[in-house]
Amino acid sequence: MRGPRRTLVLTTGLALLAAAACSAPKQHDSNNNNNNKNASSSLSLFMYQKPVGVFGPLAPASGPDQEVISLVYDTLMISNPQGKLVPEAAASAPTVSPDGKTITYTLKPGLKWNDGQPLTSQDLVFTYTRAADSNTGSGWSSYLTDVEGLSDYTAGKAKTITGFSAPNPTTFVIKQSVADVGLPGRVSAIGILPEHVLSTMPTKDFATNAWFRKPTVTSGPFKFVEYKTDQYAHVTANADFREKVGVKDIYVKPVTADVATQELSTGEMDIAWISAQDVKTVEGFSNVAVQEVAAPGFVRAAWNQSEPRFKDPRVRQAFLYAVDRNGIVQSALQGHGAVANDVLGPSWLPGDLNQYPYDPAKAKQLLKDANWDSSKPVKLSWVPGGNPDRDAAATVLQQQLNAVGVKLQLNQVQTSWFTGAYKDHSFDMVLYGGGDYTTEPSNIGPITNCNSFIPDGPNTGLYCDKQLDSLVAKAATTVDSAQRADIWKQAAKVENADPSMMWLYSLKNIFGVNKRVQNFQALNFTTWFEPWKWTVGG
Repeated sequence: MRGPRRTLVLTTGLALLAAAACSAPKQHDSNNNNNNKNASSSLSLFMYQKPVGVFGPLAPASGPDQEVISLVYDTLMISNPQGKLVPEAAASAPTVSPDGKTITYTLKPGLKWNDGQPLTSQDLVFTYTRAADSNTGSGWSSYLTDVEGLSDYTAGKAKTITGFSAPNPTTFVIKQSVADVGLPGRVSAIGILPEHVLSTMPTKDFATNAWFRKPTVTSGPFKFVEYKTDQYAHVTANADFREKVGVKDIYVKPVTADVATQELSTGEMDIAWISAQDVKTVEGFSNVAVQEVAAPGFVRAAWNQSEPRFKDPRVRQAFLYAVDRNGIVQSALQGHGAVANDVLGPSWLPGDLNQYPYDPAKAKQLLKDANWDSSKPVKLSWVPGGNPDRDAAATVLQQQLNAVGVKLQLNQVQTSWFTGAYKDHSFDMVLYGGGDYTTEPSNIGPITNCNSFIPDGPNTGLYCDKQLDSLVAKAATTVDSAQRADIWKQAAKVENADPSMMWLYSLKNIFGVNKRVQNFQALNFTTWFEPWKWTVGG
Protein backbone atom coordinates (compact mmCIF):
# COMPACT_ATOMS: atom_id res chain seq x y z
CA MET A 1 0.00 0.00 0.00
CA ARG A 2 2.12 3.21 -2.11
CA GLY A 3 -0.31 6.28 -1.19
CA PRO A 4 -3.91 5.16 -1.60
CA ARG A 5 -3.14 1.71 -2.71
CA ARG A 6 -4.23 -1.88 -2.96
CA THR A 7 -3.76 -4.20 -0.06
CA LEU A 8 -0.14 -4.78 0.06
CA VAL A 9 1.71 -8.00 0.98
CA LEU A 10 3.98 -6.46 3.57
CA THR A 11 5.62 -9.65 4.68
CA THR A 12 9.22 -9.86 5.75
CA GLY A 13 12.57 -10.71 4.19
CA LEU A 14 14.68 -13.83 4.51
CA ALA A 15 17.69 -14.31 6.71
CA LEU A 16 19.82 -15.29 3.73
CA LEU A 17 19.52 -11.74 2.41
CA ALA A 18 21.86 -10.54 5.14
CA ALA A 19 24.79 -11.76 3.10
CA ALA A 20 23.82 -9.34 0.34
CA ALA A 21 24.75 -6.36 2.49
CA CYS A 22 28.46 -6.90 2.10
CA SER A 23 28.26 -6.96 -1.70
CA ALA A 24 26.24 -3.77 -2.17
CA PRO A 25 28.24 -0.63 -2.99
CA LYS A 26 29.11 1.63 -0.11
CA GLN A 27 27.89 5.11 -0.89
CA HIS A 28 29.77 6.66 2.03
CA ASP A 29 32.24 5.53 4.62
CA SER A 30 30.36 6.79 7.68
CA ASN A 31 28.41 9.70 9.01
CA ASN A 32 31.61 11.34 10.17
CA ASN A 33 33.45 11.17 6.84
CA ASN A 34 32.49 14.60 5.58
CA ASN A 35 35.29 14.63 3.01
CA ASN A 36 33.79 11.79 0.98
CA LYS A 37 32.23 13.49 -2.06
CA ASN A 38 29.94 10.54 -2.74
CA ALA A 39 28.42 10.99 0.70
CA SER A 40 26.78 14.24 -0.37
CA SER A 41 25.17 12.73 -3.47
CA SER A 42 23.90 9.27 -2.59
CA LEU A 43 21.75 7.45 -0.04
CA SER A 44 21.10 3.86 1.02
CA LEU A 45 17.53 2.84 1.86
CA PHE A 46 16.30 -0.33 3.57
CA MET A 47 14.20 -2.72 1.47
CA TYR A 48 12.51 -4.93 4.03
CA GLN A 49 12.34 -8.05 1.86
CA LYS A 50 13.52 -9.36 -1.47
CA PRO A 51 11.45 -7.80 -4.31
CA VAL A 52 9.67 -9.70 -7.03
CA GLY A 53 11.74 -7.65 -9.47
CA VAL A 54 8.84 -6.33 -11.57
CA PHE A 55 9.07 -2.56 -11.14
CA GLY A 56 5.84 -1.75 -12.91
CA PRO A 57 3.06 0.29 -11.29
CA LEU A 58 0.28 -1.98 -12.59
CA ALA A 59 1.76 -5.24 -11.31
CA PRO A 60 0.06 -6.97 -8.37
CA ALA A 61 1.09 -5.14 -5.24
CA SER A 62 4.43 -5.97 -3.64
CA GLY A 63 5.73 -3.66 -0.92
CA PRO A 64 9.47 -3.94 -1.63
CA ASP A 65 8.98 -3.44 -5.37
CA GLN A 66 6.81 -0.43 -4.55
CA GLU A 67 9.72 1.19 -2.75
CA VAL A 68 11.51 1.36 -6.09
CA ILE A 69 8.38 2.15 -8.11
CA SER A 70 7.66 5.21 -5.97
CA LEU A 71 11.12 6.57 -6.76
CA VAL A 72 10.89 6.27 -10.55
CA TYR A 73 7.22 6.87 -11.47
CA ASP A 74 5.23 10.06 -11.08
CA THR A 75 1.55 9.97 -10.06
CA LEU A 76 -1.37 12.37 -10.24
CA MET A 77 -1.65 12.52 -6.46
CA ILE A 78 -0.25 10.74 -3.43
CA SER A 79 -1.03 10.28 0.24
CA ASN A 80 1.11 12.42 2.52
CA PRO A 81 2.42 11.23 5.92
CA GLN A 82 -0.81 12.47 7.54
CA GLY A 83 -2.92 10.29 5.24
CA LYS A 84 -4.25 13.16 3.10
CA LEU A 85 -4.18 13.23 -0.70
CA VAL A 86 -1.91 15.91 -2.14
CA PRO A 87 -1.28 16.81 -5.82
CA GLU A 88 1.88 15.63 -7.56
CA ALA A 89 1.74 15.63 -11.38
CA ALA A 90 -1.77 17.05 -11.03
CA ALA A 91 -1.98 20.82 -10.60
CA SER A 92 -4.61 20.46 -7.87
CA ALA A 93 -7.17 18.06 -6.47
CA PRO A 94 -9.57 16.79 -9.16
CA THR A 95 -13.05 18.18 -9.58
CA VAL A 96 -15.97 15.81 -9.06
CA SER A 97 -19.26 16.44 -10.81
CA PRO A 98 -22.38 16.95 -8.66
CA ASP A 99 -23.69 13.51 -9.64
CA GLY A 100 -20.42 11.87 -8.57
CA LYS A 101 -19.82 10.27 -11.99
CA THR A 102 -17.21 12.51 -13.63
CA ILE A 103 -13.70 13.12 -12.28
CA THR A 104 -11.51 15.75 -13.95
CA TYR A 105 -7.77 16.21 -13.41
CA THR A 106 -5.58 19.04 -14.65
CA LEU A 107 -1.86 18.37 -15.12
CA LYS A 108 0.93 20.72 -14.15
CA PRO A 109 2.43 22.40 -17.23
CA GLY A 110 5.70 21.32 -18.80
CA LEU A 111 5.83 17.70 -17.58
CA LYS A 112 8.40 15.48 -19.33
CA TRP A 113 9.55 11.91 -19.58
CA ASN A 114 13.19 11.23 -18.82
CA ASP A 115 13.86 10.90 -22.57
CA GLY A 116 12.80 14.53 -22.98
CA GLN A 117 9.40 13.81 -24.58
CA PRO A 118 6.39 15.74 -23.20
CA LEU A 119 4.07 13.98 -20.76
CA THR A 120 0.47 14.78 -21.65
CA SER A 121 -3.02 13.76 -20.67
CA GLN A 122 -2.93 11.21 -23.50
CA ASP A 123 -0.38 9.31 -21.41
CA LEU A 124 -2.99 9.26 -18.64
CA VAL A 125 -5.58 7.81 -21.02
CA PHE A 126 -3.08 5.10 -21.99
CA THR A 127 -2.09 4.38 -18.37
CA TYR A 128 -5.62 4.16 -17.02
CA THR A 129 -6.80 2.10 -19.99
CA ARG A 130 -4.11 -0.47 -19.22
CA ALA A 131 -4.89 -0.22 -15.49
CA ALA A 132 -8.62 -0.85 -15.98
CA ASP A 133 -8.20 -3.73 -18.42
CA SER A 134 -8.19 -7.03 -16.49
CA ASN A 135 -6.54 -8.71 -19.50
CA THR A 136 -3.30 -6.90 -18.66
CA GLY A 137 -2.98 -8.52 -15.24
CA SER A 138 -3.38 -5.09 -13.66
CA GLY A 139 -3.66 -4.98 -9.89
CA TRP A 140 -5.81 -1.86 -10.27
CA SER A 141 -8.56 -3.24 -12.52
CA SER A 142 -10.94 -4.01 -9.65
CA TYR A 143 -10.90 -0.31 -8.69
CA LEU A 144 -12.03 0.87 -12.14
CA THR A 145 -14.84 -1.54 -12.96
CA ASP A 146 -17.51 1.16 -13.36
CA VAL A 147 -15.73 3.26 -15.98
CA GLU A 148 -17.94 3.91 -19.01
CA GLY A 149 -17.22 1.62 -21.94
CA LEU A 150 -14.92 -0.75 -20.06
CA SER A 151 -16.95 -3.90 -20.70
CA ASP A 152 -17.10 -3.28 -24.45
CA TYR A 153 -13.36 -2.67 -24.52
CA THR A 154 -12.36 -5.79 -22.58
CA ALA A 155 -14.75 -7.87 -24.70
CA GLY A 156 -13.09 -6.60 -27.87
CA LYS A 157 -16.16 -4.68 -29.04
CA ALA A 158 -14.46 -1.28 -28.85
CA LYS A 159 -10.93 -0.01 -29.47
CA THR A 160 -11.03 2.54 -26.63
CA ILE A 161 -12.61 2.97 -23.23
CA THR A 162 -15.02 5.84 -23.72
CA GLY A 163 -14.85 6.78 -20.05
CA PHE A 164 -11.23 7.94 -20.38
CA SER A 165 -10.59 11.09 -22.40
CA ALA A 166 -8.05 13.87 -22.92
CA PRO A 167 -9.87 17.03 -24.09
CA ASN A 168 -6.53 18.84 -24.25
CA PRO A 169 -2.89 18.04 -23.37
CA THR A 170 -3.31 18.93 -19.70
CA THR A 171 -6.83 17.64 -18.94
CA PHE A 172 -7.70 14.03 -18.11
CA VAL A 173 -11.32 12.98 -17.54
CA ILE A 174 -12.78 9.80 -16.05
CA LYS A 175 -16.49 9.14 -16.58
CA GLN A 176 -18.24 6.38 -14.67
CA SER A 177 -21.47 4.57 -15.37
CA VAL A 178 -22.45 4.92 -11.69
CA ALA A 179 -21.48 7.51 -9.12
CA ASP A 180 -18.30 6.82 -7.16
CA VAL A 181 -17.17 9.88 -5.25
CA GLY A 182 -14.35 7.94 -3.62
CA LEU A 183 -12.60 7.07 -6.89
CA PRO A 184 -9.84 9.74 -6.65
CA GLY A 185 -8.79 8.35 -3.28
CA ARG A 186 -8.30 4.93 -4.83
CA VAL A 187 -6.74 5.53 -8.24
CA SER A 188 -4.94 8.88 -8.15
CA ALA A 189 -1.70 7.15 -7.14
CA ILE A 190 -1.30 4.95 -10.23
CA GLY A 191 2.18 5.40 -11.67
CA ILE A 192 1.98 7.13 -15.07
CA LEU A 193 3.21 5.16 -18.11
CA PRO A 194 4.73 6.46 -21.41
CA GLU A 195 2.39 5.79 -24.30
CA HIS A 196 5.09 6.57 -26.90
CA VAL A 197 7.25 3.75 -25.53
CA LEU A 198 4.73 1.10 -24.46
CA SER A 199 1.75 1.45 -26.81
CA THR A 200 2.88 -1.47 -29.00
CA MET A 201 3.52 -3.80 -26.05
CA PRO A 202 1.05 -6.74 -26.04
CA THR A 203 -1.95 -6.22 -23.80
CA LYS A 204 -1.92 -9.73 -22.35
CA ASP A 205 0.12 -9.79 -19.13
CA PHE A 206 1.20 -6.21 -19.82
CA ALA A 207 1.52 -5.46 -16.08
CA THR A 208 4.34 -7.97 -15.62
CA ASN A 209 6.05 -7.60 -18.99
CA ALA A 210 9.84 -8.04 -18.90
CA TRP A 211 10.23 -4.33 -19.77
CA PHE A 212 9.30 -3.48 -16.19
CA ARG A 213 12.30 -5.40 -14.85
CA LYS A 214 14.38 -2.51 -16.19
CA PRO A 215 12.05 0.38 -17.05
CA THR A 216 14.00 2.86 -19.14
CA VAL A 217 11.52 5.71 -19.66
CA THR A 218 9.68 7.07 -16.62
CA SER A 219 8.79 10.50 -15.23
CA GLY A 220 9.52 10.22 -11.52
CA PRO A 221 12.31 12.02 -9.64
CA PHE A 222 14.74 9.17 -10.32
CA LYS A 223 15.64 7.01 -13.29
CA PHE A 224 15.99 3.27 -12.93
CA VAL A 225 19.56 2.02 -13.40
CA GLU A 226 19.63 -1.64 -12.35
CA TYR A 227 18.55 -4.26 -9.88
CA LYS A 228 21.33 -6.59 -8.77
CA THR A 229 19.53 -9.62 -7.43
CA ASP A 230 19.56 -9.85 -3.62
CA GLN A 231 21.93 -6.86 -3.39
CA TYR A 232 20.35 -3.53 -4.33
CA ALA A 233 18.19 -1.55 -6.72
CA HIS A 234 20.00 1.53 -8.04
CA VAL A 235 18.22 4.68 -9.26
CA THR A 236 19.72 8.01 -10.26
CA ALA A 237 18.38 11.57 -10.41
CA ASN A 238 16.13 12.48 -13.34
CA ALA A 239 17.20 15.84 -14.78
CA ASP A 240 13.86 16.14 -16.59
CA PHE A 241 11.75 15.87 -13.43
CA ARG A 242 9.33 18.72 -12.69
CA GLU A 243 11.25 19.64 -9.51
CA LYS A 244 14.92 19.84 -8.59
CA VAL A 245 16.12 16.49 -7.24
CA GLY A 246 18.34 16.81 -4.17
CA VAL A 247 20.14 13.45 -4.21
CA LYS A 248 22.08 12.03 -7.17
CA ASP A 249 21.93 8.27 -6.48
CA ILE A 250 19.86 5.98 -4.28
CA TYR A 251 20.53 2.33 -3.51
CA VAL A 252 17.62 0.34 -2.05
CA LYS A 253 19.03 -2.71 -0.27
CA PRO A 254 17.10 -5.89 0.66
CA VAL A 255 18.53 -6.96 4.00
CA THR A 256 17.07 -8.28 7.22
CA ALA A 257 15.95 -5.90 9.95
CA ASP A 258 18.90 -6.68 12.20
CA VAL A 259 21.38 -5.99 9.40
CA ALA A 260 19.60 -2.71 8.57
CA THR A 261 19.84 -1.62 12.20
CA GLN A 262 23.53 -2.49 12.33
CA GLU A 263 24.17 -0.55 9.11
CA LEU A 264 22.37 2.47 10.54
CA SER A 265 24.94 2.51 13.33
CA THR A 266 27.88 2.33 10.91
CA GLY A 267 26.48 4.82 8.42
CA GLU A 268 26.15 2.23 5.64
CA MET A 269 22.36 2.60 5.77
CA ASP A 270 20.78 6.06 5.73
CA ILE A 271 17.05 5.37 6.09
CA ALA A 272 15.48 2.21 7.47
CA TRP A 273 12.28 0.97 9.04
CA ILE A 274 13.11 -0.23 12.52
CA SER A 275 11.21 -2.52 14.82
CA ALA A 276 9.69 -1.27 18.05
CA GLN A 277 12.12 -3.46 19.99
CA ASP A 278 15.05 -1.62 18.42
CA VAL A 279 13.88 1.95 19.07
CA LYS A 280 15.91 2.45 22.25
CA THR A 281 18.97 0.95 20.61
CA VAL A 282 18.71 3.20 17.56
CA GLU A 283 18.05 6.27 19.74
CA GLY A 284 21.47 5.57 21.20
CA PHE A 285 23.20 5.96 17.83
CA SER A 286 24.82 9.41 17.74
CA ASN A 287 24.44 9.64 13.95
CA VAL A 288 20.76 8.62 13.73
CA ALA A 289 17.42 10.31 14.49
CA VAL A 290 14.17 8.39 14.99
CA GLN A 291 10.93 9.40 13.25
CA GLU A 292 7.54 7.82 13.90
CA VAL A 293 4.20 8.09 12.13
CA ALA A 294 0.87 6.27 12.49
CA ALA A 295 0.26 3.77 9.70
CA PRO A 296 -3.16 3.57 7.99
CA GLY A 297 -3.10 -0.18 7.53
CA PHE A 298 -2.74 -3.09 9.90
CA VAL A 299 -1.27 -6.56 10.30
CA ARG A 300 -3.78 -9.35 9.93
CA ALA A 301 -4.16 -13.09 9.44
CA ALA A 302 -6.62 -14.04 6.70
CA TRP A 303 -8.54 -17.30 6.72
CA ASN A 304 -9.07 -19.11 3.45
CA GLN A 305 -12.83 -18.91 3.56
CA SER A 306 -13.23 -21.28 0.65
CA GLU A 307 -12.62 -23.91 3.33
CA PRO A 308 -16.01 -24.77 4.91
CA ARG A 309 -14.60 -24.77 8.45
CA PHE A 310 -13.91 -21.01 8.24
CA LYS A 311 -17.31 -19.99 6.86
CA ASP A 312 -19.08 -19.89 10.23
CA PRO A 313 -18.63 -16.38 11.75
CA ARG A 314 -18.50 -17.97 15.20
CA VAL A 315 -15.25 -19.70 14.27
CA ARG A 316 -13.67 -16.45 13.15
CA GLN A 317 -14.93 -14.66 16.24
CA ALA A 318 -13.45 -17.44 18.39
CA PHE A 319 -10.01 -16.91 16.84
CA LEU A 320 -10.18 -13.24 17.84
CA TYR A 321 -11.23 -13.96 21.43
CA ALA A 322 -8.51 -16.61 21.70
CA VAL A 323 -5.57 -14.26 21.15
CA ASP A 324 -4.32 -11.54 23.48
CA ARG A 325 -3.86 -8.93 20.77
CA ASN A 326 -3.28 -6.13 23.27
CA GLY A 327 -0.50 -8.25 24.74
CA ILE A 328 1.11 -8.44 21.31
CA VAL A 329 0.94 -4.65 21.02
CA GLN A 330 2.56 -4.17 24.41
CA SER A 331 5.27 -6.81 23.95
CA ALA A 332 6.07 -7.15 20.25
CA LEU A 333 5.37 -3.48 19.48
CA GLN A 334 6.50 -2.07 22.81
CA GLY A 335 3.30 -0.03 22.78
CA HIS A 336 4.00 1.52 19.35
CA GLY A 337 0.63 0.55 17.94
CA ALA A 338 -3.00 -0.32 18.68
CA VAL A 339 -5.34 -3.30 18.45
CA ALA A 340 -7.52 -3.34 15.32
CA ASN A 341 -11.17 -4.42 15.44
CA ASP A 342 -12.35 -3.68 11.93
CA VAL A 343 -10.98 -3.42 8.43
CA LEU A 344 -11.83 0.31 8.27
CA GLY A 345 -9.63 3.08 9.62
CA PRO A 346 -10.37 4.65 13.03
CA SER A 347 -11.92 7.81 11.63
CA TRP A 348 -14.72 5.80 9.98
CA LEU A 349 -15.70 3.62 12.94
CA PRO A 350 -18.69 3.89 15.32
CA GLY A 351 -18.00 3.85 19.04
CA ASP A 352 -19.87 0.66 19.89
CA LEU A 353 -17.92 -2.02 18.02
CA ASN A 354 -17.19 -5.37 19.64
CA GLN A 355 -13.62 -5.11 20.91
CA TYR A 356 -13.12 -8.89 21.06
CA PRO A 357 -11.18 -8.82 24.36
CA TYR A 358 -8.94 -11.73 25.24
CA ASP A 359 -11.34 -14.43 26.47
CA PRO A 360 -10.14 -18.04 25.94
CA ALA A 361 -13.25 -19.48 27.63
CA LYS A 362 -15.55 -17.69 25.21
CA ALA A 363 -13.37 -18.79 22.31
CA LYS A 364 -13.70 -22.42 23.37
CA GLN A 365 -17.48 -22.13 23.67
CA LEU A 366 -17.84 -20.54 20.22
CA LEU A 367 -15.72 -23.27 18.67
CA LYS A 368 -17.83 -25.92 20.40
CA ASP A 369 -21.06 -24.28 19.21
CA ALA A 370 -19.69 -24.24 15.65
CA ASN A 371 -18.68 -27.94 15.85
CA TRP A 372 -15.02 -27.11 15.24
CA ASP A 373 -12.88 -30.16 14.38
CA SER A 374 -9.87 -29.76 16.67
CA SER A 375 -8.08 -32.75 15.13
CA LYS A 376 -7.54 -31.04 11.80
CA PRO A 377 -4.47 -28.70 11.79
CA VAL A 378 -4.51 -25.13 10.55
CA LYS A 379 -1.36 -23.99 8.76
CA LEU A 380 -0.39 -20.31 9.17
CA SER A 381 1.93 -19.09 6.40
CA TRP A 382 4.14 -16.00 6.56
CA VAL A 383 7.54 -14.73 5.42
CA PRO A 384 9.84 -14.39 8.44
CA GLY A 385 12.88 -12.24 9.09
CA GLY A 386 12.31 -8.57 8.33
CA ASN A 387 9.50 -7.56 10.69
CA PRO A 388 10.12 -9.02 14.17
CA ASP A 389 6.62 -8.05 15.33
CA ARG A 390 5.10 -10.47 12.83
CA ASP A 391 7.44 -13.25 13.84
CA ALA A 392 6.43 -12.68 17.46
CA ALA A 393 2.75 -12.49 16.53
CA ALA A 394 2.93 -15.81 14.70
CA THR A 395 4.36 -17.48 17.81
CA VAL A 396 1.67 -15.98 20.05
CA LEU A 397 -1.07 -17.09 17.65
CA GLN A 398 0.26 -20.63 17.70
CA GLN A 399 0.46 -20.82 21.49
CA GLN A 400 -2.87 -19.21 22.29
CA LEU A 401 -4.94 -20.80 19.53
CA ASN A 402 -3.57 -24.21 20.46
CA ALA A 403 -4.72 -23.53 24.01
CA VAL A 404 -8.37 -23.26 22.90
CA GLY A 405 -8.35 -26.29 20.63
CA VAL A 406 -7.04 -24.98 17.31
CA LYS A 407 -4.05 -27.02 16.16
CA LEU A 408 -2.11 -24.14 14.56
CA GLN A 409 1.06 -25.00 12.66
CA LEU A 410 3.56 -22.34 11.56
CA ASN A 411 4.64 -22.40 7.92
CA GLN A 412 7.55 -20.14 6.98
CA VAL A 413 7.51 -19.30 3.26
CA GLN A 414 9.53 -17.26 0.79
CA THR A 415 8.22 -14.22 -1.06
CA SER A 416 7.69 -16.33 -4.19
CA TRP A 417 4.99 -18.25 -2.29
CA PHE A 418 2.64 -15.36 -2.98
CA THR A 419 2.73 -16.12 -6.71
CA GLY A 420 2.14 -19.85 -6.20
CA ALA A 421 0.15 -21.57 -3.46
CA TYR A 422 -1.26 -18.25 -2.29
CA LYS A 423 -2.86 -17.46 -5.63
CA ASP A 424 -4.01 -21.04 -6.04
CA HIS A 425 -5.92 -20.80 -2.74
CA SER A 426 -3.73 -23.60 -1.36
CA PHE A 427 -3.42 -22.22 2.14
CA ASP A 428 -5.31 -22.23 5.43
CA MET A 429 -4.26 -18.87 6.89
CA VAL A 430 -1.75 -16.22 5.84
CA LEU A 431 -0.19 -13.54 8.03
CA TYR A 432 0.48 -10.28 6.22
CA GLY A 433 -0.10 -6.55 6.43
CA GLY A 434 -1.03 -3.48 4.45
CA GLY A 435 -4.02 -1.38 3.56
CA ASP A 436 -4.76 2.30 3.23
CA TYR A 437 -8.32 2.71 4.47
CA THR A 438 -7.91 6.19 5.92
CA THR A 439 -7.62 8.47 2.91
CA GLU A 440 -10.55 6.76 1.23
CA PRO A 441 -12.57 4.09 3.08
CA SER A 442 -13.90 2.56 -0.12
CA ASN A 443 -10.40 1.16 -0.56
CA ILE A 444 -11.76 -1.75 1.47
CA GLY A 445 -14.19 -2.60 -1.33
CA PRO A 446 -11.98 -4.83 -3.47
CA ILE A 447 -10.32 -6.58 -0.51
CA THR A 448 -13.67 -7.68 0.92
CA ASN A 449 -15.83 -7.86 -2.21
CA CYS A 450 -17.40 -11.15 -3.21
CA ASN A 451 -16.27 -10.60 -6.80
CA SER A 452 -12.58 -9.86 -6.24
CA PHE A 453 -11.04 -13.09 -4.98
CA ILE A 454 -7.33 -13.64 -5.61
CA PRO A 455 -5.77 -13.99 -8.14
CA ASP A 456 -8.23 -11.82 -10.11
CA GLY A 457 -8.60 -9.33 -7.27
CA PRO A 458 -7.07 -8.50 -3.88
CA ASN A 459 -9.58 -10.37 -1.68
CA THR A 460 -6.96 -12.55 0.01
CA GLY A 461 -9.24 -14.50 2.34
CA LEU A 462 -12.01 -15.15 -0.22
CA TYR A 463 -14.45 -13.45 2.15
CA CYS A 464 -17.99 -12.69 1.04
CA ASP A 465 -20.72 -10.74 2.82
CA LYS A 466 -23.39 -9.42 0.46
CA GLN A 467 -24.64 -6.90 3.02
CA LEU A 468 -21.16 -5.38 3.32
CA ASP A 469 -20.81 -5.24 -0.46
CA SER A 470 -24.16 -3.44 -0.66
CA LEU A 471 -23.13 -0.83 1.92
CA VAL A 472 -19.77 -0.21 0.23
CA ALA A 473 -21.57 0.30 -3.09
CA LYS A 474 -24.11 2.62 -1.45
CA ALA A 475 -21.35 4.75 0.11
CA ALA A 476 -19.69 5.11 -3.28
CA THR A 477 -22.83 6.68 -4.75
CA THR A 478 -23.58 8.99 -1.80
CA VAL A 479 -22.33 12.51 -2.46
CA ASP A 480 -23.47 14.01 0.87
CA SER A 481 -20.47 13.61 3.21
CA ALA A 482 -22.49 13.21 6.44
CA GLN A 483 -24.74 10.54 4.95
CA ARG A 484 -21.70 8.80 3.50
CA ALA A 485 -19.96 8.74 6.90
CA ASP A 486 -23.06 7.16 8.44
CA ILE A 487 -23.08 4.42 5.81
CA TRP A 488 -19.44 3.62 6.58
CA LYS A 489 -20.30 3.25 10.25
CA GLN A 490 -23.00 0.75 9.29
CA ALA A 491 -20.49 -1.11 7.11
CA ALA A 492 -18.01 -1.23 9.97
CA LYS A 493 -20.59 -2.87 12.24
CA VAL A 494 -21.36 -5.53 9.64
CA GLU A 495 -17.70 -6.42 9.13
CA ASN A 496 -16.99 -6.30 12.86
CA ALA A 497 -19.70 -8.91 13.48
CA ASP A 498 -18.75 -11.03 10.46
CA PRO A 499 -14.94 -10.65 10.46
CA SER A 500 -13.41 -10.56 7.00
CA MET A 501 -10.01 -11.32 8.49
CA MET A 502 -8.32 -11.78 11.84
CA TRP A 503 -7.43 -8.17 12.56
CA LEU A 504 -4.38 -8.03 14.80
CA TYR A 505 -2.87 -4.59 15.20
CA SER A 506 -2.03 -1.29 13.58
CA LEU A 507 1.53 -0.33 14.22
CA LYS A 508 3.38 2.92 13.85
CA ASN A 509 5.98 3.12 11.14
CA ILE A 510 9.28 3.89 12.84
CA PHE A 511 12.32 5.04 10.90
CA GLY A 512 15.95 5.45 11.72
CA VAL A 513 17.29 8.33 9.63
CA ASN A 514 20.93 9.34 9.38
CA LYS A 515 21.26 12.91 10.61
CA ARG A 516 23.01 13.92 7.40
CA VAL A 517 19.69 13.37 5.57
CA GLN A 518 17.50 16.47 5.40
CA ASN A 519 13.83 16.94 4.47
CA PHE A 520 12.86 13.29 4.95
CA GLN A 521 9.32 12.75 6.18
CA ALA A 522 8.37 9.41 7.70
CA LEU A 523 5.75 7.80 5.52
CA ASN A 524 2.80 5.71 6.55
CA PHE A 525 3.08 3.18 3.75
CA THR A 526 5.70 1.68 1.42
CA THR A 527 5.64 4.71 -0.87
CA TRP A 528 8.51 7.13 -0.31
CA PHE A 529 6.98 10.56 0.11
CA GLU A 530 8.38 13.27 -2.21
CA PRO A 531 11.94 11.89 -2.24
CA TRP A 532 13.16 14.64 -4.58
CA LYS A 533 13.12 16.96 -1.57
CA TRP A 534 15.70 14.88 0.27
CA THR A 535 19.15 16.42 0.52
CA VAL A 536 22.36 15.38 2.21
CA GLY A 537 24.21 17.66 4.59
CA GLY A 538 27.82 17.55 5.73
